[in-house]
Amino acid sequence: MVYLRQKLTSACYVGMQELAQQGSNESQIIDNVRSILEARSVVASTVEILPEGVLDTASMGEEFSIRITAPMSQNLPGPVLLPVGGTMTVTQHIYR
Repeated sequence: MVYLRQKLTSACYVGMQELAQQGSNESQIIDNVRSILEARSVVASTVEILPEGVLDTASMGEEFSIRITAPMSQNLPGPVLLPVGGTMTVTQHIYR
């Protein structure tokens, strides 16, 4: 679970770096974060920028978040000795 959390956190960090740039595009950020997750073998994840759909029209100083959620059962490497369910979520915030 530690490795999964690290994968989600590092992908979220890259997304936050892109989000901090003026003129950044919401769909491009999400696509880039998904590419990072795919390269790190994270499957069935969701990537959200919150609030949705207002990045282009947001005023300076507005708070944004990137939230990545992935099911633990599908993303744990190796043999799982104990039943694992639920999801892991990583959220990071920025004022832009």
